[in-house]
Amino acid sequence: LTSTAKKVAYTVSGTTNNGYLKIYSENKYSLCLNGVSITNPDGAAINLQSKKRSYIVLADGTTNTLTDGTAYTDETAGEDMKAALFCEGKMLFSGKGSLLVNAHCKAGIRSDAYIQFSPGCNVYVNATAGNGIKANDAIYVKGGVINVETSAAMAKAISCDGEILVSGGRTTAITTGDARTDADGLDASGCAAVKTDSVLNINGGSLLCKSTGTGGKGINAQQGISVTQGTLRVVTTGNRFDDGTHTVSATGIKSDGDITLGHADIMVRATGGKDSEGIESKTRLTVTDGKLQVYSHDHALCATSSLTVSGGYTFAMSTEGYGFHAGGAISLSGGVAIGCGSPDAKAGFYSADNNWAITGGTVLALGGTASAPNNGATTQPVVMVNADAIQSGTFITVADSTCLLAFKAPADYTQGCAFMASSPLLTQGHSYTVSRGAAVTGGTDFCGYVTDGTVSGGTAWCTLALNNIINTWTKE
Repeated sequence: LTSTAKKVAYTVSGTTNNGYLKIYSENKYSLCLNGVSITNPDGAAINLQSKKRSYIVLADGTTNTLTDGTAYTDETAGEDMKAALFCEGKMLFSGKGSLLVNAHCKAGIRSDAYIQFSPGCNVYVNATAGNGIKANDAIYVKGGVINVETSAAMAKAISCDGEILVSGGRTTAITTGDARTDADGLDASGCAAVKTDSVLNINGGSLLCKSTGTGGKGINAQQGISVTQGTLRVVTTGNRFDDGTHTVSATGIKSDGDITLGHADIMVRATGGKDSEGIESKTRLTVTDGKLQVYSHDHALCATSSLTVSGGYTFAMSTEGYGFHAGGAISLSGGVAIGCGSPDAKAGFYSADNNWAITGGTVLALGGTASAPNNGATTQPVVMVNADAIQSGTFITVADSTCLLAFKAPADYTQGCAFMASSPLLTQGHSYTVSRGAAVTGGTDFCGYVTDGTVSGGTAWCTLALNNIINTWTKE
């Protein structure tokens, strides 16, 4: 189709197993998919060669299917054909129908400008040779149900050179391919459920990411990540890729820039092997509000520069590393922060330059060893107990005449454990008993930290008089 007219609305329906749709236009237009099935064994199913805005309307109640070939042999000289559904310009999806894209050669949906999804649309992309959804300038998810799966090595389910914004709807991105060394052998890259060379902003909706291959990442953002509202779930299960020259680590969330987490519900599981971290910022990591749970093989929360928690509920647990790990300062000033290090020799909180402080909030730590906060910078009383082994599911309590803190060990610490607690409920100059094995019923539970529960029994480890800001007891 070639058009010089303005405000043209195309409607396409029917079936072809050996065809395609191509549009040339000098103006904006709409393309309504009204129960269409297009299979092109030699190239893209839909090829929009217009740099103007394309409104892709999925007719209400319809199912539409686009399938490309395993090789693109009908390419026109001077024209791009980068996906089963390709557009030179902007693509804006709307309507309450569904779209299924089967991509066998290149990407599923690709725009050389930006892509936007509006509430109501239902899009599923299955790409076996390339990326799922790819845009140059931006990807905006304002609503709808977006499901993307990729299986190729190094593929990205959702990828953009510019900003990715999620503000509504439910988006699921899954990769199963492995990392691989590139063609020239100079570098190696893994898959990512979401990848941006710019920033990822989430201020609503839900984003669900999973990557199972070696070196796979849930989210990989070059310039920064901001999550202020909504739901985020990330799972990575792959091991580290290592070809003897290059290594690629499987990480839940990674950014070369700042990561800021606010009033959102976030859970990350990075259960692969060596170097598999939960959330990693190459600069600063800041938690201001919300609920954050991170479970990882290596460090759960990691920042090359500083790590700050000023509000919300944060739980960070590692089986082989630190709960909280920073190359610079760790600042805890509000909310609830719980760090659990590995049972062998890692602490719940660790600053590489021994620069971390507690000035507010409730802080709990458990690990095979302890790392004490900076005495000069910490203003809130701290209890530190170095004791014998403790089993998973055993409650540790801190009490005076009543129980003030109750925390259930999330793992077995068979070689001894280091427990730390700090809270506005602790008063300097008073004495407190730290016990284990109490029965705790009722109350509100956040990752083993129970408030307003009924506590009974338990065996005392020690009684500490808080004569200092940091008060330590070690079993002989």
